[in-house]
Amino acid sequence: MYMVAKNITKPHLIADGYLKPDDDPKTRLHEELNRFYDEIVNNKEKLQKLKKSSYASSSKAKKVNKNHGNKTESEPVFIFHGGDKPDLVDMDVFGVLQSVRGHRVYNDIMNDTRLSPWLTEMDKLLGKEAYTTATQRSL
Repeated sequence: MYMVAKNITKPHLIADGYLKPDDDPKTRLHEELNRFYDEIVNNKEKLQKLKKSSYASSSKAKKVNKNHGNKTESEPVFIFHGGDKPDLVDMDVFGVLQSVRGHRVYNDIMNDTRLSPWLTEMDKLLGKEAYTTATQRSL
């Protein structure tokens, strides 16, 4: 894998403009993962504003306001790229991370990026146990 990364992948990334010759690949990977997480946070904020504005203009909101502002339903938490549930981007990133789970690179990603909360939510949704069981069967 090292030889493929060094002799094929890295030159392609440089040629396509995703990596500079003197860039540290680990640092660039962590930057991209942080950018991915930042997109999730930005989407979350935009969706919450949209939900609040559409909720405020609905007739249900008017009824709630008459009840001294007591909200009757909880707002969903948007933790995924796809909003309240994962989309294809979430599934792709999760799948790639599963391929390195248990390796040092995975631990580095979890310790050195902001991705841990997202991965925890993906694990809950998709079932970390299913991943473990499937891995054990294949061994």
